Amino acid sequence: MVRLRDAVKEVLSTGVHLHMSDGSPSTDDLLVNMAANAEGYSKNGQPAFGYDYLGGMGDLHKEPLALTAAARDAVLAALDASAFRGKPGSGGVLRVISLAGPRRFDAGSVTLRSAEQADQLAINIPVDLPRIERQRSYRAALRLLVRIARELEESEADASASISAYAERIEADTQGAWKAAVSGPMIVSKERALAQRENELLRQNWDQSNAAPVVPIAAGRWYPVGVRVTTTAEGVNYVLRAMEAADWVSNFKRTWTRGMRQATRDQNRSFSSRRCGLVSNTAGGAVPFLRYVWQPDLRDRVTTMADPNQAWFWEVNARAASASEPSGHNSGMLFVSGWSHADGVLGYGENLLFLLRAFAEFVGVFDDQARIQTLYLAT
Repeated sequence: MVRLRDAVKEVLSTGVHLHMSDGSPSTDDLLVNMAANAEGYSKNGQPAFGYDYLGGMGDLHKEPLALTAAARDAVLAALDASAFRGKPGSGGVLRVISLAGPRRFDAGSVTLRSAEQADQLAINIPVDLPRIERQRSYRAALRLLVRIARELEESEADASASISAYAERIEADTQGAWKAAVSGPMIVSKERALAQRENELLRQNWDQSNAAPVVPIAAGRWYPVGVRVTTTAEGVNYVLRAMEAADWVSNFKRTWTRGMRQATRDQNRSFSSRRCGLVSNTAGGAVPFLRYVWQPDLRDRVTTMADPNQAWFWEVNARAASASEPSGHNSGMLFVSGWSHADGVLGYGENLLFLLRAFAEFVGVFDDQARIQTLYLAT
């Protein structure tokens, strides 16, 4: 409390150190790839933000979905209307939709291909991507399917229903795969095979033996805390842009059980997730805040609602300016309104920085002339 009091006094006397610069958030120098037992971090051996699992994928996403060719134009229009960057393909490929988002490397794609009897919608995720990047691409692909289906509800109801069911089957297949990896009887003859399957389908993201990108909190560093957009476009929905950016923010899985006997532990196995969600108010309505929270919802294809009473690790607020700029341009901002830290690291800071970069990227999808500025805070 004494240190906290002194810190508050210093801030009040010297002011908060803020800096606005042009361009998207610069974050590479803030990320450190390390294990939880690195010198100076998690000295008690129990990292506050550790022991999350990165879920693997089932095999169903590798099988393309057949769509009637009569719905082709509507499906193409829905793909082009999304926040995903796309381009025409070749050799029967009608459209290639990138799953990279703000990433500057090939992170997979969703393609629409013409076939003899029907079109095919296919998900392609490179097998050599780092596990966390594969998880991002997998979730982004599911979110794209959901958005396409929603766009087609009125014009092509059958195609919309097929795409929705396809996304649900992929998700159910993946959940079944990684749940089976940590459940079931652990008899000696199957123990090694099950352990290998767990390592493939549900791997810890950050602990004493697994290094992951984290954001240390240290004096003298500049942390991005806001992205400001100035554009000539009218009616920009900045909350929607933030939610689209959240499609690429990683969902971590957590598993827990109790009991003395293996049968009891299998029966009591429970799963939860840590993820980004849109905050709801006490009346059940949505407010323009996104929080990274603990949740029992495991579904990767949905953007969940975050209850205001849930534990959360960081929060951002998306909003438009109350009036047009003197130049006649419009502006809006995604602003960090709170974060938590422990053991010397920012709580799920890598995901927060990724969200800020993604927000700047997706504003540019709809207006490549938009001016992007980043607000930095010095610690």
